[in-house]
Amino acid sequence: MALAPVGRPRRAQWSGPPLDASVSRVRHSVRQLLMRWRLPEDVIDDAVLVVTELLDNVVQHARTPFRVVAELRVHVLYLAVEDEGVGRAPVGMGCAVSGYVSGLRVVNAVTLRWGWKQHHTGKTVWAEFLT
Repeated sequence: MALAPVGRPRRAQWSGPPLDASVSRVRHSVRQLLMRWRLPEDVIDDAVLVVTELLDNVVQHARTPFRVVAELRVHVLYLAVEDEGVGRAPVGMGCAVSGYVSGLRVVNAVTLRWGWKQHHTGKTVWAEFLT
């Protein structure tokens, strides 16, 4: 699971199996990349938080291989997590346990905008951040 340049200097992707160790490696790699891109620390922290939440959903719910894409688009950082899971992204109210906050509520709180799309091989959950 290494950084894979894909033809543009401000685009990278990672892929891996649905394991906690994969989440940890990608989280670290994303942080290092965004630091190299010299993004503000708060954007880096929020982006790493979102990647972690989205990959945790892959590990817990989709249980399929994933791909993460990071792309810097002028003043917007675009992140996407693709998996092979079929069905809607988990956007419900979350757990009824006191003090629990749904991961996607956190995503909603720290991103410029986010969404998801279903495709024939699974789904993609994406998020954008102002840089």
